[in-house]
Amino acid sequence: MQNELPIYIIDDEPEMCRSLSLLLATSGVPARSFGSADLFLDALDSLPIGVIICDVNLGEGESGTRLASSVLNSRPELAIVFATGLAELPSIPWATIIRA
Repeated sequence: MQNELPIYIIDDEPEMCRSLSLLLATSGVPARSFGSADLFLDALDSLPIGVIICDVNLGEGESGTRLASSVLNSRPELAIVFATGLAELPSIPWATIIRA
């Protein structure tokens, strides 16, 4: 089944980007990965509506929550899902956090 909304993966770990992209591709879901917040923000204006899967900690002082705030200010129609390997999630006042 083809999903009409693309998935944008933002993670500083290349293996995570590759793994998620492969998993989504095998399910017929279009995906594009970005290795940093800056790379994603550079492309943001040209991207169609989709869903973002973003790591909470993007390395080198970058924060997924800070990236999400920027995205929501310019492209509020994009949905954002956070992924993290951390045991504790930061408080995000505008987000609903579901703990699995």
